[in-house]
Amino acid sequence: MTLAEFIHAELERYEPDGGRPLYEAAARAIRFEQYIAEIVRRYTEAGRLHSQMIQDAMASPSEPALIASVNQQTVLVHLEIESFYVFAKMFLYRVARLLHWSFATARFARGISINKHHELIANLPRLLAAGDLRAPDDMLTLAQELQTRIVDYRDKEVEHDDRHTIAMTYFRPDLRTCRAPCSTRW
Repeated sequence: MTLAEFIHAELERYEPDGGRPLYEAAARAIRFEQYIAEIVRRYTEAGRLHSQMIQDAMASPSEPALIASVNQQTVLVHLEIESFYVFAKMFLYRVARLLHWSFATARFARGISINKHHELIANLPRLLAAGDLRAPDDMLTLAQELQTRIVDYRDKEVEHDDRHTIAMTYFRPDLRTCRAPCSTRW
């Protein structure tokens, strides 16, 4: 089930006028889910083309136009990788806002902020206990893992890289193109 399908099923329980903030939060979360799907699609294509170009360049290493094409394709691969982290972090924020508006009118949720992803992690156990709610056993663990793998990585490696590094491209054994920091200090 996609996020959009889940949200549409849930929104049927709300009055159209009373659920306006929830509808808006849902629309934003769905839009960012779609953005991420498009970024992943573009990354897959850019990475496939990049891998092929590298193989071609290795077969003809003295071809300057091919090397220039590889360099340009590397930029596109890095753009998609970094775009993923930027938009994935924004998506997590939108999902937290959606949950915030889902519980906004619940008396038990008053004073428990889940307006941002890190607040959701900090306050999810309290929210569940206050409302006598159940969630999947691994929900908090998954939210913490997303914080580490998306938010923290984006903040440290993409947005605020103060360690004098540049992004380098490498290939995994399955020829998938990946990005990794490389120190510029000698």
